[in-house]
Amino acid sequence: MANYLKATDFAAKDALLSGDPNKIVKGTEIDDEFDAIQTAVNSKANTASPALTGTPIAPTASAGTDTTQIATTAFVKTAVDNYDAALTVSTSQIEDDAVTTAKIAPTGVSAGSYGSSSAIPVVTVNAEGQVTSATTASITIEDPIGVNQSWQDLSSSRSLGTTYTNTTGRPIQVIVSAENTCTAYVGSVRVAYCYTTSCCGVPQISRFAMSFIVPAGSTYRATGASLAEWAELR
Repeated sequence: MANYLKATDFAAKDALLSGDPNKIVKGTEIDDEFDAIQTAVNSKANTASPALTGTPIAPTASAGTDTTQIATTAFVKTAVDNYDAALTVSTSQIEDDAVTTAKIAPTGVSAGSYGSSSAIPVVTVNAEGQVTSATTASITIEDPIGVNQSWQDLSSSRSLGTTYTNTTGRPIQVIVSAENTCTAYVGSVRVAYCYTTSCCGVPQISRFAMSFIVPAGSTYRATGASLAEWAELR
């Protein structure tokens, strides 16, 4: 973009003496001035969609300016630097733009495996998704009935009509064989009942086997005419 420089000092002609040929304004001088003005004007950028060349410059707006003013490279750099500074994390764990395992703030949880066949893991997680505590809670799995138990013949130590209590701490299974009518109770609930009916007027003698489960701590008893066998899986 060329700047217009005046070629003729027309005001200086006024101070010249009359008769001085230089006092006369010549047409060529005027023509030269208008040509220079035309050249300068033609080289200026338009106000609408100018096609700038070289390195255009403009005033730099104050940081944080939010208008339609042109943003210079200096303004943009200041804005970017301020944004980067706002994002900078300056702690003893994270610094110099390098995040490593050693620089992540510890949450107090020890590295290792949690949980086993007798304990389940108990994990606490904060709002950022960090595990802040990890412990275990013991679990007890009761053996099913029959595991580490054996059948015992208790015929000589059990009596019909007598109430017994399961004090083994585990469920037990009871099998009672009695003649004719027989009934089994666990607590106050009748769990088995057997009886004999006559056929063709001839009395029948029958032996029934009753099997039932007795929970730990529950009472149980059997009634009947005559005890044949009494066995317990305990």
